[in-house]
Amino acid sequence: MKTNRIGLWLLAALLATGCAETRSVDQDQDWVLTIGSPQSHWARSDAIVVRTELRYVGPGTGTEWFGSSSGPLAFDLREINGTRHLEGGMLSDCRRHEMRADGPLVVGYVKPGGYSADDPNAAFYREFLADPLLHLPPGEWALAARAVFSMPPDCGTGRTVSLRASVILTVA
Repeated sequence: MKTNRIGLWLLAALLATGCAETRSVDQDQDWVLTIGSPQSHWARSDAIVVRTELRYVGPGTGTEWFGSSSGPLAFDLREINGTRHLEGGMLSDCRRHEMRADGPLVVGYVKPGGYSADDPNAAFYREFLADPLLHLPPGEWALAARAVFSMPPDCGTGRTVSLRASVILTVA
């Protein structure tokens, strides 16, 4: 009985300090997009860890898809109750790609970029994009992954796949 109380206390302490994993999933009939972080609360000094996975779950052992040569994923960053917001983009070219059912695309968070030098948040954007790690100032932040591409026969003529998943992280 004493061991169970200690285990429950430890679990409650971990949840209260934000050590619980956070993740979000979006899917259609053939694809699953997942974004997650091992914890929902981070310190300003922490290098934040985010993992994104795009998985083919349709029929057969894999499929081809058509989209940007930069890949099917783009990432967004939005300060909740704030003014800082960056959206990721993709190259507008069209290339044929393949994905096997047993070989999902797994990547970390890729910082979105692009801002005007006269934007009131330009100093933040410049510092954020220059840091090779993912550090954020205190506040609540939405980090999103978007998957956008076409199924055969080609870009724009096949069924468009458009998935979006996001997590909320708190930085203190």
